[in-house]
Amino acid sequence: MGWTPVKDLPHNTTDSMALLSRPIPEHDPKIVAHLTCLRDAITGKDIDRNTELSGLFHPESSEAPNVDQRLLRALTAVSPDVPCHMVLEDGLALPGDPWTKTHCECSLAFVNLYRAPVIRLTCRFKDTGSRLTLALDFHFSAIDVVKEPIANFQWTNYRDTWLQCNRQHISFTVSGATCSGFGKISRYRSRLHSSSLAMVREMQKLLRPDEPHKLCFLSDPDPASWQTTSAATLSKIRARLPGGSGPLLPSLSRYEFYNFGHGRDHIDFGEEEAESKKSLSLWAAVSHKSKLYKLPGIPLAILAVTFNEAVRTLQTGRETTKYRLPNHLDVEMRFSIPGRSEDKFSGFLLEDPWSLPHHDAFFVITSHPKEHFGQHANEPDQWDATRYNVHFTPHYKSFTTKSAL
Repeated sequence: MGWTPVKDLPHNTTDSMALLSRPIPEHDPKIVAHLTCLRDAITGKDIDRNTELSGLFHPESSEAPNVDQRLLRALTAVSPDVPCHMVLEDGLALPGDPWTKTHCECSLAFVNLYRAPVIRLTCRFKDTGSRLTLALDFHFSAIDVVKEPIANFQWTNYRDTWLQCNRQHISFTVSGATCSGFGKISRYRSRLHSSSLAMVREMQKLLRPDEPHKLCFLSDPDPASWQTTSAATLSKIRARLPGGSGPLLPSLSRYEFYNFGHGRDHIDFGEEEAESKKSLSLWAAVSHKSKLYKLPGIPLAILAVTFNEAVRTLQTGRETTKYRLPNHLDVEMRFSIPGRSEDKFSGFLLEDPWSLPHHDAFFVITSHPKEHFGQHANEPDQWDATRYNVHFTPHYKSFTTKSAL
């Protein structure tokens, strides 16, 4: 059974509300079940109106027995691959017939179906030592660089009477695509086999948005390429796509990330930056344990820090993944060294800890030379190093956080 989205979908920002106001498909409890598992990242309790920072959900969470973790991972990231051949209108199969040796491996995958759904065609060219990989993203959503979203999507079972096996048949119509890897074609063109070159030319045609292209793909007949767990996950994805047996994904044929609270032209990372800033302030509000080290040939001392247990899981609620500080962080440190009057020191986060013992973070002290600390700065192999309580005042860099987001 085929499905065709509305042909007159608006493609300019003034008409974006028309897309946003389209009816949302039937509620699918399986793809939102994880939301009940989210916790306040600060208190570890259920989220309420006073929550300032929500923990992230991890698909491996042992506290979410009712969540289909494989399905959720496939919907929010990349689904299992479907090794396949492209079938052209004249019946020619690219990169070659499935029973002949080919110089190119192709596969389909479904990417980010939860928010900005895409079908990705990936081709790896073995005659370049797999150094050339081309990818085309065909969008279910309305985006400015693609004339029309995917239409006429069909996913059916196909009985190959020639090979006497069952295969998957996936077809749809596209008008343009986004891509990656195409800038490397000229570098490897001379090494490509004629069948690989034919595949490259066909993929280049699909980038043009000026005319619709009908695409057909047949899954490879090799049963080893279709693992049981992958097949089960793909079957659940298929049920939620056009023509499937389950409720449609609510993200189909809408603007990408339609569930953000503002128009898509005004989306920024202010919310993520606020969360990062709040996490950092909570981390700095408590004392941490630390040890002083010195390294041969390095004129500055290094403070190795073990985070306070109260903030080790700031980003993930009840999960055990430790909190990570933002890169390029400058700080003021306050700790007391016996026999020294100063207790304030300046420094920065060290991203490469060299050969020091394992800790949660390392800071280079730049305000004083390592000689200032005398015998209190330890060698890396000194197991009984003195521990100090340290407080931090971070110098928050908004531009650094935004560049990371």
